[in-house]
Amino acid sequence: MLVAALAVLVPQLAEQLTKSAGIARHTGTFTSPLDVPKCGNIAIGVATLAASTERALRLRHSHLLDGAAD
Repeated sequence: MLVAALAVLVPQLAEQLTKSAGIARHTGTFTSPLDVPKCGNIAIGVATLAASTERALRLRHSHLLDGAAD
């Protein structure tokens, strides 16, 4: 869930940052390929918050997320 949220929200953030005249002058503008409505962004944010909270509270070791075993 966290990776999916990152894949959706990072392009939208890049689009907002490059709308600024100072940044756009140096880097150009970026248009996000994803057009998610406001309620979709809120749902993604809530799901990400729930997933990260669940991950933090369980305190389980995951080889995929935590790296190599000691």
